[in-house]
Amino acid sequence: MHVEYFKIKETKQTKSFGQKILSNIAQSRGATLQKFSQLFDNTENRTLKLDQEYSKKILEKLSQVSPSLYKEIRAISENFYQGSIGNIHCAKLNNGSKIAIKTTREDIEEKLFKDINNIKEVTSLTSRFVNGEKFKDLDSFANQFVSSIREECSFLTEIKNYDQLSKIFDSFEVLTLPQLYKKYSNDNVIVFDWVDATDELESLSSKNIEFREKLQYELNALFLKFPLVHGLCYEDSNLSNYLLADKKLFLIDYGKLTFIPLKTRLAIVKIIDELLNNGDASFIDLYNQMGFNKEVLSPASHILRDISKILLAPFLCETKFDLRTWEPTQKIDNIAHNLKWNIRSSAPYQYFSMTRSFFGYLKLSKMINAKTNNFPTTKELLHFYKDDIETYIVNKERPPKLSVYEYHGDQGWIRKG
Repeated sequence: MHVEYFKIKETKQTKSFGQKILSNIAQSRGATLQKFSQLFDNTENRTLKLDQEYSKKILEKLSQVSPSLYKEIRAISENFYQGSIGNIHCAKLNNGSKIAIKTTREDIEEKLFKDINNIKEVTSLTSRFVNGEKFKDLDSFANQFVSSIREECSFLTEIKNYDQLSKIFDSFEVLTLPQLYKKYSNDNVIVFDWVDATDELESLSSKNIEFREKLQYELNALFLKFPLVHGLCYEDSNLSNYLLADKKLFLIDYGKLTFIPLKTRLAIVKIIDELLNNGDASFIDLYNQMGFNKEVLSPASHILRDISKILLAPFLCETKFDLRTWEPTQKIDNIAHNLKWNIRSSAPYQYFSMTRSFFGYLKLSKMINAKTNNFPTTKELLHFYKDDIETYIVNKERPPKLSVYEYHGDQGWIRKG
């Protein structure tokens, strides 16, 4: 079978010279460090790598793992986007359509196993950002981080995540997903419609206000409402996972959804309720319910109410909220000083996942530059959990009202609807 080769046109580079150097170092040291570097480098940039021989290997692989797709390919790109876990080629089918073919990087499992065996290197890198002397149990944190990356190696997981995200995206107009081709996809390969970006993300602020407000509203639903109602947090929110094309913003990666337990969600909503009504609940108990280590967190107990006001500010403002003024990290540093290490070191791993999610959400929101009114969502959440937050300290294995919950194995109790 004769297959032609072509090049993907490279888009504008938005990394600084220093960021490019750090990115190249991370890529050369394996998937774990590359993934970790994305947490601190949320620039809109995808690495294009030219290697026709590798593209030929991908064709050979497709002939074995997805023969029905292989027969339809007329041309494939000789360059490809290299991610931490997978590589993405563009292909042209016999019917003229263009698709994105995502395959795992060569020997990814072996490389991750090596990363785990060299966990001290990851811990050393982590220490530069989180003050290793005060951050407790860094080895455990780094191990959990590497384990979470291993979960992203299965495309069956990504297909499942796509299906879950589709349920909420069905109601969106601007934020959207490319079509997934399940007939071609399996654990070895995942196939989507190819999306040609027509604009850079940095152009979002120049779009008309109606578009920006609608996009911001839908992002709020994805990153704020969806996790608290359904317990699913889209974790990998770095800017490289978005493409702006034809007045639509496409989300193009679905490797990581994190489940937020019911106890955590109830505690967060209870905190919102307490702040709005100036209640007298114990904030350290609420944080403990979310999984924070009470003993480690105790020295910071007197500032938890103020910390919560900062973290949950979008839910507390009855008028339109300007996300550009949020700056939660800086404001918390100004209040907590060295106590911030007690907060971070006492936090459960899921707190890191949620923080990672919000970090990308905030970056994107600043680009959109549209004030948002999230208070209707707040009132909806308070009504949704009205009976539950009255018994917010959940010490039993079952939630307060069994009639409105379903049990989902490892995920525990999930509210219906």
